[in-house]
Amino acid sequence: SDGRTDYFHQVVDAKLVTEPGLTLSLGFEFIENDGRDYVKQDCELKAFNRLAETIKRRFPRLSICALGDALYACEKVIDRLTEYNWSFFISFLPERIPTLYKEAEIKLAANPKNRLVIRDGKTKETCTYSWVDNLKYRGKIIHAVYVDIAGDNGKTMRLAYLTDFRPDRNNIVELVNKGGRQRAKIENCFNIQKNH
Repeated sequence: SDGRTDYFHQVVDAKLVTEPGLTLSLGFEFIENDGRDYVKQDCELKAFNRLAETIKRRFPRLSICALGDALYACEKVIDRLTEYNWSFFISFLPERIPTLYKEAEIKLAANPKNRLVIRDGKTKETCTYSWVDNLKYRGKIIHAVYVDIAGDNGKTMRLAYLTDFRPDRNNIVELVNKGGRQRAKIENCFNIQKNH
């Protein structure tokens, strides 16, 4: 409307996330077809593989715990993370790996002891942490961790993650809050980079 043209380019960006909230770019990979003949379009998952190779080559001794959205909940990504001995927390949604999600829900219902309820006095939220261990996925053993956050308004939000960390009553709060939920810092950083 004002006569300007905006250009954008898609990129996969690996962020180094610290507990206090500092988020730094560790590396990036453009999503593009470079003009040569190609059979399939480039995509975020292909760019992830290239980026993972680059990070492993540049930082071979760096201990990494990868945080990813539900797009990365797939065999190829989990295989790459396992190959590099990188730990992970990947958002777990029913539509991404439906059979595994259903299996996890069945196991969760069958194990009510795998729950821990904590009421936060400051926020007035009630957090119900739960977990399922030893899920079999494509020859690998992975685990699912959940937190259901109920506010005073009666609304509940569920966050779920696949991980290679084995959850239990003693570590579930730390796994969810210092593991999977740290991904929000990446989203906040992207929002600042794109819009501010």
